Amino acid sequence: MVDLRPAAEDKAPLVTQMADLLIAGFFRKVQADVITPHVAAVPGTSAADFLVLIKRRFSNPAIVDTTRRGAFDGSFRRIGFVLPTVRAALTVGAVVLGLTLVEAQ
Repeated sequence: MVDLRPAAEDKAPLVTQMADLLIAGFFRKVQADVITPHVAAVPGTSAADFLVLIKRRFSNPAIVDTTRRGAFDGSFRRIGFVLPTVRAALTVGAVVLGLTLVEAQ
């Protein structure tokens, strides 16, 4: 079983998580297959390019984002971002397994 919990301490930089091949692969898969098809495009960029930008930001050691900051205010993010994406995906019969796994954590 793969443990998708953050590193032992919540002050670990997100770059540490993104260096883990399993976590980075899970991130890419959920973003590309579950989230990106169901959200509005960012003006001036494609969804695929935006995904590359987000991955690069989370993988950049010069940007010291911590796991705690990345997870901060999760309840609001769930209501504002996760649930609308799940609803949009379910409306068209898409699979939301990755997001349901994230929510179960």
